[in-house]
Amino acid sequence: MVEIKSYDSIRSRKEIKDNGNLVVFSAYKAAKRAGNELLDINEFIKGKDIQDVIAVFLGHGIRKFSISYTGTGLLEMLANFDKNAVIISGMTTIKSGERDFETDEEETKPALMMKIA
Repeated sequence: MVEIKSYDSIRSRKEIKDNGNLVVFSAYKAAKRAGNELLDINEFIKGKDIQDVIAVFLGHGIRKFSISYTGTGLLEMLANFDKNAVIISGMTTIKSGERDFETDEEETKPALMMKIA
């Protein structure tokens, strides 16, 4: 997993804004908790915010990430990523960070693999 050392010590919302982006911070913390190799976007990102997310990713050397968001704005979000030279490079599976109540097995979910061109 990519390490973003400056995110490991953040304790407030102001520190997040000063050191990057809330979407990237949330994806980083979730990936660490679940043990995922890639940062995963699991929420809708508005078109104007996508460039900021990409800039923060590139600033930390991140060129690959996943999207597990399945809401109604997914196609709009993918189109905005595409406009910013981010392509779908395949499918992957990510750990959800949750355990199945009955089997106690770690839950997984499908995600799109994304690559910044």
